[in-house]
Amino acid sequence: MKSIQEKIIDNKIIAIIRGIEGNKIIDTVKALIDGGIELLEIALNQSDYDKQLDDIESIRSVKKEFGEKVYLGAGTVITKEQVERVVEAGADYIISPNTNIDVIKKTRELNKVSIPGAFTPSEIIKAHCAGANFIKVFPASSLGVSYIESILNVFNDIPLIAVGGIDISNMNDFINAGAVGVGVGSSLLDRQAIYEGNFDILSKKAGEFLNILLCKNGDV
Repeated sequence: MKSIQEKIIDNKIIAIIRGIEGNKIIDTVKALIDGGIELLEIALNQSDYDKQLDDIESIRSVKKEFGEKVYLGAGTVITKEQVERVVEAGADYIISPNTNIDVIKKTRELNKVSIPGAFTPSEIIKAHCAGANFIKVFPASSLGVSYIESILNVFNDIPLIAVGGIDISNMNDFINAGAVGVGVGSSLLDRQAIYEGNFDILSKKAGEFLNILLCKNGDV
């Protein structure tokens, strides 16, 4: 099994799963895997503690069901206590919306991959120096492709992942600008299809994302 770092750099697409109920989570993950996407982030609900606990249980269920078939991360992790809980449940990498040094250090202390969010150059270098493996640039679509290019002109040794507003039409623009990966949420996770149990639609859409990625980057 490849390391998380290798898998992100090779496969590039992290599917962001947010607010999917427990009775749909296994079928959702299976559909994504069937479509070729193995990097998954289950995001924590930060406004409802009970739902956050459900999200952590979803991480546990997915890890138990799919094991090494999936590279599983926890997203929207904002405290070191949450890091401990999601790692105990089976998360292999930790994604945050912000740069929290305690979260980064706890993640690395537990030998997991750290992917904090950053907006400004100061935040990016701060996260990198604290030990982050990758930096999530968020919100990427608002900042634009030129922002990624400008950052990498200065910090060309820092691996960036573009997240926020990424879809099938702009994904490769960010990759070609130098981002090592992208996080894709609502443009991939068709909530209506999931709600109605039409998981074939989800698998097809995952395949479309991969095909566009591979074709435009010369791998097929």
